[in-house]
Amino acid sequence: MFQGHGGLAIEGEHLDISYADKEAWPRLTEKGSLRAFIFGIGDVDAGPMIQLGLVTKRDDEPLDWRHSIDPLHHHGSDQFRTLMRGEWSLAGRRLHPGDYSFQESGMVYQEHPIASENWMMLVMGDRRGNQATIATKKDEATVFEYDEIYGAPVTGKAYPLPEGNRGTTAIATTAGLCVRGFVNGRGETLAAGAVVSGLLGDASAGPAVHVVKAGAGDIILPESQWDTELLIAVVAGSVQVGDSHYATGEIRVQRERAKLRQIVSGDAGAEVVLVRGDRRAAVSVLEGDVPTWVSDAAGLSSRLEPRPGGKPL
Repeated sequence: MFQGHGGLAIEGEHLDISYADKEAWPRLTEKGSLRAFIFGIGDVDAGPMIQLGLVTKRDDEPLDWRHSIDPLHHHGSDQFRTLMRGEWSLAGRRLHPGDYSFQESGMVYQEHPIASENWMMLVMGDRRGNQATIATKKDEATVFEYDEIYGAPVTGKAYPLPEGNRGTTAIATTAGLCVRGFVNGRGETLAAGAVVSGLLGDASAGPAVHVVKAGAGDIILPESQWDTELLIAVVAGSVQVGDSHYATGEIRVQRERAKLRQIVSGDAGAEVVLVRGDRRAAVSVLEGDVPTWVSDAAGLSSRLEPRPGGKPL
């Protein structure tokens, strides 16, 4: 079920969001250095929370990332990120456009922008683990709090996950196991036709994520219908969905059970991230063959080994 933050809603069969349309984005800070669209998809309790971040460095709005915006912290949920523009630091690793990362719950880390403008997409695999637990008492006094979505756990109030604020990590990907808490990849190294699929979040009701690299004019997904929301993010290149064109930094959120026209890559190919809100949801391909990556989630489910978060192998 789609749950928009701040009045965001799907009107009709889908919702379109563009990073290029900056002024349409809600401000999290007075001058607009931080802007975000936030919404939940999939299972109403344990489904993913999507955070689309548009982060701009402004001389008239200096931000303290180390001790306020993003001090050392951890979440109770597995995460997935990809960058569409800019340069970003995640746990000491630089992300460039097209890079992506799966991250285990409970890992203590920081992140911050490097470039002047950054287009980041974060998938918090289990919305119950969205709240950030701050690592040091000193930073608790200065941490940026927009609302309960971005805030730290409330003192005296139980963390939403029964297992506590480090959660349970349950990540499985076709690119292998997490190494020190992460599976990292670069879209530019993927060959045309390659797909990296991954499961994260709740071991039964969490999302499935697919990073798809397409050549020119490839059919990424035939005409189909999903029993859950499907997020389509163009990370590089462009795609056509029916009569609608989507370029880099443009996102479509398809309403559950709404017919989706085929997705075809543009003349320069495309890198696309597809997020299936609920991995359990049925899909009907209305014309053509079912892509092999659609069934990847079922195979990955059998390889899941949930364990306490914050204890990387």
